Amino acid sequence: MKKSWLSWLLLSAAMVLALAAPPYAGAQAKGNLFKDVMDRKDGLNWKPAPDGQPPADVCTMLQACSGSTKVLVQTPVTEGGKRITRAMYLTKSMDGKRDAIILERLSPGIEAYFFLLAPDGTMSKAAYDETGKPFMAIGNAVGGPAFEQDLKIWEPYIAKVSIAPPAPAAPTQP
Repeated sequence: MKKSWLSWLLLSAAMVLALAAPPYAGAQAKGNLFKDVMDRKDGLNWKPAPDGQPPADVCTMLQACSGSTKVLVQTPVTEGGKRITRAMYLTKSMDGKRDAIILERLSPGIEAYFFLLAPDGTMSKAAYDETGKPFMAIGNAVGGPAFEQDLKIWEPYIAKVSIAPPAPAAPTQP
């Protein structure tokens, strides 16, 4: 009983601290990933997200996942000796009024990061899971380095796999 109460207290304190932190602004790679995805969302090959993805605890922490959720998954790679799989979820904010983009960085059997993108392309919130432990909200400074690395990989990926938005029509001459 004491252990579960203490775990709940620590998780609650971590969530309060993480949610109070300002957006992580150190990771503005070249552009605005949120804007790029929203501009090209109809030209991306989204699939319906599997049930339970993103996990309910993550959705609650990031205040997202209202309505249907779509996913893009990159081919797994090995980085620093770890197998990394990246996924991007397109969903709605918890109130259902705004689009939400969540990036997932998964090292199977080791850890998982989830990053909620702000409309300006920065990290708004982050959640972390070490395999075998409960999810926890993490401060933006803690998740920032992994977020920066993921931004550098997602930006060119989205540009490469999407169908470019149509060019504006040329004015017609009478």
